[in-house]
Amino acid sequence: MFAFNTIKEVEWARAYYHKKREEGKTHGQALRALANIWIKIMFAMLKTNQLYHEEKYLMSRIRNSKSIRESIEKELYILFDLDIAVLQHIPSIPI
Repeated sequence: MFAFNTIKEVEWARAYYHKKREEGKTHGQALRALANIWIKIMFAMLKTNQLYHEEKYLMSRIRNSKSIRESIEKELYILFDLDIAVLQHIPSIPI
């Protein structure tokens, strides 16, 4: 029930739910996947004794997202006209 209600109120939760549905997941499967994320968030809140801050969560998702990081790196390579083959030996850009 909690995960379902967050679809109505939390933009990233709504987007995540719809992404799962587009992947072919049933309503229940998409809700369980979303609930699993909320469980991880709540566990981290208990572990660190901190309140939920949506901005902090979103920045963490961006920082830990391989696809976003690769997309940003590719944009930088194009922007600065860099040779991607040469730069593959450079470690990932921390966000």
